[in-house]
Amino acid sequence: MDKDRRKSERVKLKKPVSARLATYASGRVVDVSPQGISVKVRKRLKVGSVYRLAIAFPEMKLEMLGTVKRCPLAGFETDEDADRVRVYHAALEFEKELSELAGRFKPGDALEVSMEECKG
Repeated sequence: MDKDRRKSERVKLKKPVSARLATYASGRVVDVSPQGISVKVRKRLKVGSVYRLAIAFPEMKLEMLGTVKRCPLAGFETDEDADRVRVYHAALEFEKELSELAGRFKPGDALEVSMEECKG
């Protein structure tokens, strides 16, 4: 970016500083069990990566950690801009069994899940 276009002066650091970057994704829940969840997403998730998942139900919001077990290409869909986009079918295994989750998910529900990758 051109220096003249910056809103503020940049400051050079004497030593490098580490930063935590998060990768976000959102998707539609396909199915769920006490051990894991299947989600349709528009970006390929790396197998083995861990995500913090948040699912908002009408009466509450559940958060859990899930490890990506597989994420194959499921096909193509048309997005809100009428563009053709790839869709992946991500399968994540929960860190611990969530027996209360499966009871809240009903067949035919259209639930959204937001995901933030956990970097170690």
